[in-house]
Amino acid sequence: MEQLLQEELHGNQATKRATLKAIRDMISRSQISKSQKKEFDRILENSPSSELLDIIGSKEVIDAIEGVQAKKYDHIIALKDTHVADFITLDGKKWEMKLDTFVDSDEKDHQLNGTYISVYHAKQDFLNKVGKMNSYVDRALELDEGTSNLISDIDSISEKQADKKFRYRFIEIPHDTTPYLRAVVDNERYKLYDNTLVLALAFLSLHNYCKSNKTMFEVSYLKVTDSKFILYAYEKTQRKISNNVYLNVGIQISNSEISDGSIKFNFTYRVSNGENSFKVISDPIITAAHGWSTTRINEELSKLSTFTNASNDIINGIKNINLNKKLDDEHLFTIFEKFLHVGRSPLNTVTRERIVELRETTANNTISLMELFSKIDDISEKAAIDARTYIESQINKLIRMLIAHSNS
Repeated sequence: MEQLLQEELHGNQATKRATLKAIRDMISRSQISKSQKKEFDRILENSPSSELLDIIGSKEVIDAIEGVQAKKYDHIIALKDTHVADFITLDGKKWEMKLDTFVDSDEKDHQLNGTYISVYHAKQDFLNKVGKMNSYVDRALELDEGTSNLISDIDSISEKQADKKFRYRFIEIPHDTTPYLRAVVDNERYKLYDNTLVLALAFLSLHNYCKSNKTMFEVSYLKVTDSKFILYAYEKTQRKISNNVYLNVGIQISNSEISDGSIKFNFTYRVSNGENSFKVISDPIITAAHGWSTTRINEELSKLSTFTNASNDIINGIKNINLNKKLDDEHLFTIFEKFLHVGRSPLNTVTRERIVELRETTANNTISLMELFSKIDDISEKAAIDARTYIESQINKLIRMLIAHSNS
């Protein structure tokens, strides 16, 4: 299913800087817990409210994040208080489930007595936590074997672990009367890290880095949904690599509210020579687990010295690569293999066909590494965000191979 709510923001739409007060106000309006708000207040207690963030576009990002807010709530429920009522398709393709939930009369929140429709990976989360049943259920549904036996099997397995509890993540969208189940996660260790809180902590970390290093960042791209966000920001100052090649270092920040995952800071950079440019993304330089406290996450995200190390490492490495060198057929074959012949990738048919077409048009021509990566980058700009990140990470692997070869 497509995202229930989402918004995109590009660099030319992000031109204003937010204040620390805007960060405080966003947190005060958010749905995070009182304890998280108290921890965040302590982090900002000695900071002047009027201070501007050293992040151009931060104001528009805050507006966008708050613009996709919905009513979200978590509840810990035992399997004995749930029942799969049916399986349906919302888009004619992917199967979802209707889940009934029941709460004893002494529960404070009686709204849980109802039927919720799964979205995203909630069906898979639930069925696999019950008994690794998602694949079995999907196969049976595709074979049109009916739902009564499936539901009976699920009930039978659930009854054997009736007191087992999970955290169920619900969401209600404005102007939509259907309540949704967006995730089922482990009860013991998972904490809700709302997009607003993660963004606030990330912006504070990046702002403090900018102040310490006398630099400024610009937001290049944001995609925010009701449950996830991914943001790219690049240092405003370009670093000169050679006579006509420049590099901007940056960071990709991502968070998901609907998985047992982590908050990630990935190092990224853009290379340009005026005519051609491409973007690269590396492995995470900072990760913060959702099970941590707000204070601990803030401390971890503040360790941006790793960003400086990554910047110096790639700048020194790319200086040893001749990006303007013409590629022969053997080099072209190796490069395209990285994109087209891998076990699993998020590239859809259209994106793959565009890369195949590029391979065919470059087979009998002389093209430089800079030009080729730029053309591949053009293709990634038209792709979905998962495919874009995949392409940028594959370019990173190729760059690392070239650096290693130049040093050998």
